[in-house]
Parts: sequence; C-alpha cells; structure tokens
Amino acid sequence: MFAYLSNPRNLFIANHVGPTMERSTEPVLGVGSWSILAIDQLRVRVEFTAFDSPVRVAAVVEYSGLGSGNRRAIADYRIGPGPSGGSVVTVELESPGLPIPLLSRLVESQAWRRLGQKLMALS
Repeated sequence: MFAYLSNPRNLFIANHVGPTMERSTEPVLGVGSWSILAIDQLRVRVEFTAFDSPVRVAAVVEYSGLGSGNRRAIADYRIGPGPSGGSVVTVELESPGLPIPLLSRLVESQAWRRLGQKLMALS
C-alpha cells in the first residue's frame, strides 16, 4: 500500500490520466521529492511532506493553469493494519482558505471511485 501511495499519480487528489511533465527524482525518494502532472489544461505540483514507510505518506498539492483557482490542498495518508488482515488507509484532506465548489466535489468523488477500483485490483 505504501509503495502505491508513494507514486504521486496515485494520490487521490492528483489521480488522473495524463503525463508527468517534470519530477525531482525517479523513483520518489522521500520528503521534498516533487512531480508536476498534467491534467488537461491544469498543472498539478505534488510535493511529499511526510514519507514514513510503511505507515504514512503526506503531500502538498498545488494547482495552476486555467480554471485552477490556484488551489492548494494537503493530503495525509495513514496506513494501518486492518481488523481482519490487509490494510486500512485513513485520509485527511485539507484545502486551507479556499472553499471547494460543487464541481470540484463532483470531480473528487469520481477520483475516489477510481482510487477504490485501483486498490481493489491490487488485492
């Protein structure tokens, strides 16, 4: 699970088909590693702020480009043991000082579905 979430493309708020435009390192080496992803006309910069294998991955995600609203979000994923084996992932999302419009909530709900489908495919 940690290896899956350490790929910036698999983080829920950056989960979208599109190329990686730039990155600081390949593979991600830890705190400070960053990637710039292309999502249609948007650019999304993902920088890891916590990288504690195998229990925690956190990142700051900054959007730029047409329609981005210069949105900034913080995602903190904590991975723990499941009650009957497997893993439980707890996600805390924060978008400081910026209300999330209805359209953004719809897009994020679709991202949750995609992430769930990918995680189910891993098991």
